[in-house]
Amino acid sequence: MRHPCGGDGYGGGPDRGQALGCALYAWYCLTGTLPRRSLAIDCFGRDHTDEEIQDIQQALCRVVVRLRR
Repeated sequence: MRHPCGGDGYGGGPDRGQALGCALYAWYCLTGTLPRRSLAIDCFGRDHTDEEIQDIQQALCRVVVRLRR
């Protein structure tokens, strides 16, 4: 996936396995257990409009530019 701020790239994309794995690892570190529920879907939260996604990308780009200074 191409970084929207012109960088080398970043993780993410269509594979949600890494995010889910990180969440389960954090759960385990905090509680010492793993959830024992079946996973029916891998999407949580609501869908976002293209405009909302663009606003978020622009905000992240501003943060990246500040951090590079």
